[in-house]
Amino acid sequence: MPAKPKRPGQVIFVAVVLIILGCWSLLGGVCGGGFTAFAAMQPDPGGPAQPGDPFAAQRFLAKEIPGYTATIFVLLFFNMLFGIGELIAGIGLLRMSSAARTLAIVLTVLKLFFSMASNAYNLVYVLPANDKFIREHLIVAQGGQPPPFDLGAVTQASAMIGVGCGIARSEE
Repeated sequence: MPAKPKRPGQVIFVAVVLIILGCWSLLGGVCGGGFTAFAAMQPDPGGPAQPGDPFAAQRFLAKEIPGYTATIFVLLFFNMLFGIGELIAGIGLLRMSSAARTLAIVLTVLKLFFSMASNAYNLVYVLPANDKFIREHLIVAQGGQPPPFDLGAVTQASAMIGVGCGIARSEE
């Protein structure tokens, strides 16, 4: 009876990473979708954002960006599909399936392009609207006084760093 081939350490590593990323994508999709759905159902009190209102930014973005809520749900849905695929590919790699290896490669390439597209959407639409929300509502929250530093530049720089980290993470 021939012995089963041993799994190389690299295969085990990639399989475990795929399983972890798949679970992370599913968890992020469920939590993000739940928050987005809950925020969309909240009534708009009108006027400027009140301190302690966790849904004010979501409502503002939904008003400011056409199709924002639908786009977020589509992005979360595809992220969950990628998560399911990564789980399947990771388990298949542990079983030494050549089809799982091909699936892992295809999913990784597709997720890279998906990540680039979602980051582009955030750069073009979400970040400017979020910057506008912070500028408008922070000044109101401070009683009409502008912040002592350029908050827009700080938020844009931190967002660019976040997008850069997201792109670096998706290229792994």
